Amino acid sequence: MSLRKFERPVEFRIKDFVIDPTQDLLIILEAGWARLHIQTLSPDAIQTHPLAMQNVLEFGTGPGGTISLEVAGDAVGLFINKGFGYVRPRLLIWNWKTGDLIYDSNFIKEKLSESISSFAFLNQNSFMLTAAGGNGTLYLYSFEPTAPGLSIPVLCAILRLPSVPTSIAILYQLDIHSSPIHSGHCENLSFCNPPDSHMVVLSARYAIDSRIPGLSEQCSFFVHKRTFLGYINQFQHVDIGVPDMEWKRWGEMNTRFLKTTSGRSNFCVHGDRIALYNSNTHSITIFNFNMPSSMSISEVPTYRLHDEPSSEYPYNISTRLPYYSTSCELGERFLNCMIDTERIIGLKKVEANNMALYIYDFSR
Repeated sequence: MSLRKFERPVEFRIKDFVIDPTQDLLIILEAGWARLHIQTLSPDAIQTHPLAMQNVLEFGTGPGGTISLEVAGDAVGLFINKGFGYVRPRLLIWNWKTGDLIYDSNFIKEKLSESISSFAFLNQNSFMLTAAGGNGTLYLYSFEPTAPGLSIPVLCAILRLPSVPTSIAILYQLDIHSSPIHSGHCENLSFCNPPDSHMVVLSARYAIDSRIPGLSEQCSFFVHKRTFLGYINQFQHVDIGVPDMEWKRWGEMNTRFLKTTSGRSNFCVHGDRIALYNSNTHSITIFNFNMPSSMSISEVPTYRLHDEPSSEYPYNISTRLPYYSTSCELGERFLNCMIDTERIIGLKKVEANNMALYIYDFSR
């Protein structure tokens, strides 16, 4: 695999960035300032994006808490979690082409609840928020990406996670992992995702013994993104109140709940496959939720089929979403891993200030 290197000078410190290679788009969050820079991804002399009417988007105060930056089509979203001066979370959504601020949770009457913990786009006109309070809640919204000014997203559905007795465990963190959303055609581009097949991983951390501070366990809910989009399409134009769906109504058949031990940085989602790297054992497990009716287990001999109901002890949460899984030892300790359709790529520190990429090919 040959790599072409180019450098681009940046006159400010970078806090975070997001890309969409199908739009030749690079959006950079400037560190220390409340500014987003809209640029091209390709190594051209002209850095400003030709479709952006404004090259810099500003939003008042600098992000002091944990941030999440995402792009989906014409929309770019910035989620700022509470902390470092923020008393409650804040979500901002722009149309990066027109420069219009579509939504700012600080400028509406009903601001985001303090329990909101994470954000992710589901497609270019819908998103999801999670709340870690109680047993955990998912909020599904639709919005208009071409709105000429501030508007209020439509809350389409509320989905509840399963009840776990507080004597067993207490949920205190709920994060979202999902594939980047690419708006254009991305065939033959590495790390692009098939548009019709995406998984969402809800990473839940439970405190399992209040007598021992810091003793916790990480579990994950695996859900097809089309499940959430189906509820949005079903309810966004129905004027009967927002449906509030308990776990038994939506969760058991549409999810798979598993204990996972790796931290957030070791999750990588690509389409309907999820890679989970364990830095302690130097091994990687791949979960494949692509279950075509024509595929038999003999056609994927390296994968194990899981199509029976499961319930992880002691949570007593029954789930039935089928999947394949396979594990292997990589023999190296990586800082992080990435997966695409054909490869696993591991990032390893080899010397004091040097990094190396290790590439594993599925097809060989």
